[in-house]
Amino acid sequence: MARVRLDIDRLYRSPSLKQWLSQGFSDKPGILSAIPNTLTGTLLIVFSTEQHSVAKIITITKSLLKETSSTTLAPSQIVPKKPWHSLSESEVLDWCKSSKERGLSLAQARHNLQAFGSNLLPIHKGRSEGEIFWQQFKNLPVALLLGSAGLSVLTGGLVDATVILGVVLANAYLGYVTESSAEKTVNSVNHIKHPDAMVIRDKKGVTIKLEDIALGDILLLTPGSYVPADARLLSAENLQVDESILTGESLQVLKTYASLFNQNLALADRTNMIFRGTQVTSGSGMAVVVATGRATELGTIQRLMGEAAQPETPLQKELSSLGKKMVGASLGISVLVFGIGILRRSSFLETLKTAISLAVAAIPEGLPAVSTVALATGIKRLAKHHLLVRHLDAVETMGNIDVICFDKTGTLTLNDMAVAEIHLSGGLSFSVEDHKIVYHDSSKAFADYPDLMQLVKIAVLCNEAEVAGDAISGSPTELALLHLGSEAHISTDELRAQYPRISIQYRSENRNYMITAHESRDEKNQRLIAAKGQPKEILDRCTSCLKDGKIIALTERERARIEEANDDMAKKALRVLGLAYCEEESIANLDEARLVWLGLVGLADPCRPGIREVISTLQHAGIRTVMITGDQPATALAVGTELNISGGDAINVFDASNLFDLEPDVLASFVEQAHIFARVSPSHKLHIVQALQRVGKIVAMTGDGINDGPALKVSDIGIAMGGVD
Repeated sequence: MARVRLDIDRLYRSPSLKQWLSQGFSDKPGILSAIPNTLTGTLLIVFSTEQHSVAKIITITKSLLKETSSTTLAPSQIVPKKPWHSLSESEVLDWCKSSKERGLSLAQARHNLQAFGSNLLPIHKGRSEGEIFWQQFKNLPVALLLGSAGLSVLTGGLVDATVILGVVLANAYLGYVTESSAEKTVNSVNHIKHPDAMVIRDKKGVTIKLEDIALGDILLLTPGSYVPADARLLSAENLQVDESILTGESLQVLKTYASLFNQNLALADRTNMIFRGTQVTSGSGMAVVVATGRATELGTIQRLMGEAAQPETPLQKELSSLGKKMVGASLGISVLVFGIGILRRSSFLETLKTAISLAVAAIPEGLPAVSTVALATGIKRLAKHHLLVRHLDAVETMGNIDVICFDKTGTLTLNDMAVAEIHLSGGLSFSVEDHKIVYHDSSKAFADYPDLMQLVKIAVLCNEAEVAGDAISGSPTELALLHLGSEAHISTDELRAQYPRISIQYRSENRNYMITAHESRDEKNQRLIAAKGQPKEILDRCTSCLKDGKIIALTERERARIEEANDDMAKKALRVLGLAYCEEESIANLDEARLVWLGLVGLADPCRPGIREVISTLQHAGIRTVMITGDQPATALAVGTELNISGGDAINVFDASNLFDLEPDVLASFVEQAHIFARVSPSHKLHIVQALQRVGKIVAMTGDGINDGPALKVSDIGIAMGGVD
């Protein structure tokens, strides 16, 4: 048994074609099921490998489509019976006909590239120069002016026709110049060059171009690697990946390679998978490519962007309505005048000319020009505030917005981890604002808190971030801890020189903490052991704690207090780390070290400065604010509470993690009550925006990641955050 998914462009939003394909495959022997999806434009076919091949399935599908008009059909991906993340390593390699040690041969790679295409994403082409110019004429008022110019020519009014055509062309030129400039700037982002990838081919590690990655290639992953295709992990050593661009999750994801038995996991929970467009932040690993090009999750998003239809703006609707009324009124009056003239026995030709002249005079030649000049002036003013507008009509639509949907990571927040809170033994706590530690007693400084000083030193030592002069590299969490050290006036270079690292144990699937050993070059001449990670696991290894610079026994009461503090910080959606240390003369096994508890460090993705005031201003203007994010509900709720996303009302959070086939109709019953949508996928964002539009709302969507693309395009106002060089 096997599965294949086919891309059929015309299937998108075509219920009739869906029904035709379902019926066509129902009586085919060897076809176990055929599932057309009108939301993605794909057809999933489960078939018997004893009776059919992929090529034969494509032939059958083409024959079913033969009676309809031409369609694009291509094998996007071979899909096993179970999802890739739930298969074992051997099963994945068997499906891909690859080997962990050998990789693909050159011949196999060429065959797969021919069968499934190069590893290139579908690029949605922007409007051409001709399309932009032609669109300036595609509205009813302009069409009426062109019609009136034609009538003027027929009745001998060449001067009038020339004036009208001059106004229309001037209006079109102004709109063309304004929009084409913005279009060129936006299209420039499509020319991003991605780095080459390291793969195993014929037992050798080779560097190849991204577009030459083939199904079954074995990827070699190192810190800083750009993930070139969707792949199933075969090994992972402290491998952490930044998936925020795809999932919206602000935290780094620790990857594993063990099979996951739940087949219906959301994208963010498939920890043994890596996806194109994401970035390796630390660790290393190997993975086998299971999807390339348009078959990747990123390719699906690109396809959704290309298929999403932009709605008419309020201005377009109003101009269309006004134009229809003007046509009806002018034609009615002209017919009436013509009828009266005939009844009075006036000359037929003279009466006809009078009626036509009246119809021409009724069309306001200055209307399109006035609206275009006003909108172009608005675009120019917005450009001074670094806002790039692609369509003239968007300026007017901004004044009619009912709801603004905010993406969280990178839009409401900075997508840059920072220490927010510190809790020491004995109950002493510190908050951190703008990377600065807030001391309870203004007369004291960092040096007056020995326990805090020791905790920060351990955070800097037990740290994977690398410092080379002014260059610092590492995961956002590790960098946040180094920033904390800088605020405490600790030199990373000097501290690491004083305590050089001699060994390290990374976090792993069964050990959720990192532990390092250092040589001490002070007068004690002892080894220093530093540990940080999951608070409970660190606490379980501690027998004592540091309080007021002295090591004392760790009582059950103190353990309970630490666990309570950990729970309180977690409720604030902070990423909580426990830190501990010990000093001993000789430690043969780091896992046997008896640690001294230091405290808890809570990290968060801080909110963007001034964003709370922006949300408050929007709410006072009568605009409803909604957060849409891939983060966990608790994290989203904490950010929403801090930003007052509900305007003072109780915050309603909707978890969309299990709704893989979310429809706008399903959402329509409660989209007007929800303030936060958590654990959503890119397609969910698209459907949420469409559901809001279905209940009559003018919707704006903000976002800065590829995962926001489809929703940005289908919204009435899509606000892409970021900069273009």
